[in-house]
Amino acid sequence: MEQVQMYREHGWDNRPVEAPSKTVGQIIRSNVLTYFNLIFAILTVLLVMVRSFGDIIVFLPVIVINTLIGII
Repeated sequence: MEQVQMYREHGWDNRPVEAPSKTVGQIIRSNVLTYFNLIFAILTVLLVMVRSFGDIIVFLPVIVINTLIGII
């Protein structure tokens, strides 16, 4: 019983501790919604509008690779 009182006095109990890291959803969201990806997405849309489909092959992989690297 003394040990229980000592633990309570010091604030040592079995309450769960919140994880200091982000959730998986927060990590994905913060890596998908970046200014870098926004700029490349706008450039890709502009290339689609001018029908320069060959150049899109350069921009889309950059967005995907950047996002994957950030998430992993």
